[in-house]
Amino acid sequence: MHPCGPAQGSSESEPIYATPAAGNGWPLTPERMIYDKGPHMASKLYKRAEDLLDYCIDLRGFLEPGETVASASATFAPLTAPALALPLLESGPSNVIVWLDGGKNAQSYQISVFVTTSGGRQKLFRFFVRVRGDAAIHTVAPTEGAPANVCAGVGPNLILSTYNVTFPNTPAGQSSEPIAVTVTNAGSERATISAIVVSDEFSYTSDTGGTVPGGESFTLWVAFHPTGAGTVGGYVAINGNSPVDLVLLAQGV
Repeated sequence: MHPCGPAQGSSESEPIYATPAAGNGWPLTPERMIYDKGPHMASKLYKRAEDLLDYCIDLRGFLEPGETVASASATFAPLTAPALALPLLESGPSNVIVWLDGGKNAQSYQISVFVTTSGGRQKLFRFFVRVRGDAAIHTVAPTEGAPANVCAGVGPNLILSTYNVTFPNTPAGQSSEPIAVTVTNAGSERATISAIVVSDEFSYTSDTGGTVPGGESFTLWVAFHPTGAGTVGGYVAINGNSPVDLVLLAQGV
């Protein structure tokens, strides 16, 4: 499979088509997990130009019972110099893994992934990646042993003590005990938080003043308030110059 490159006369790359996940044994990194947030919200992530990174789109919230991913394709925009590359697109039963390499300093790219399910349903997923620094594209494909590096230490970089919170069963009309999550700026520059958005039936409190210097942390407390019985999924989105998401799962009884 050739890396995704420019389409002639277009500002968008040619599509690359998914192959079955190779199962190379690398763990999926939580800070590069992408979840469907609905039609008007998209994940925003960062990468260093020198890193060859895998971004995993979790489709379990979209797939119906017994449904799997049948096929997927992806493009990115805009085309730049230095170039961003999409050397590999992989699919599993319930996810799609997008590999990205290179890119232009301070450029934001839109990644578009079109998925068809075994039930014939189709959906377009989008997320954004902003690049720091300039670097040449790797000559080694991901399946040939190139490392998957975690972005850290450059610019603002908020990381979480956990990226997934599961609440105990909570009676409808009551509230769970708050669960604490530590948010740390692992970068060298000040992180600025413009907004914290939380899904319905969940709430949060925090001790942040809206900025987090490099190396410092704050605490986010999240709670569940079910309105009825059933499984509820959600998220807390921390927006700003280093966006990061916390995935929530709960059961109302």
